[in-house]
Amino acid sequence: MLEKQINFFKEEISIINPKIIVGMGRDCYNLLKTNFGDLKIPIKYIFHYHYAKRFEKTKEFDSQIKEIKRVLNS
Repeated sequence: MLEKQINFFKEEISIINPKIIVGMGRDCYNLLKTNFGDLKIPIKYIFHYHYAKRFEKTKEFDSQIKEIKRVLNS
């Protein structure tokens, strides 16, 4: 079942041609790196916003968001 979603997402990526793909949360990021690491699109990790708030990592989360904005603006 996951194979269908992966293929569908690859098709979407080819249409959209994004500058960056962001995995929100460790599991999502690992899934993206495993299945889409061969693409020439940077895949970045950020905390899930709930995790960042719950464990008081908002400064790190803000830093991650700034890095993503930097990549998007380059």
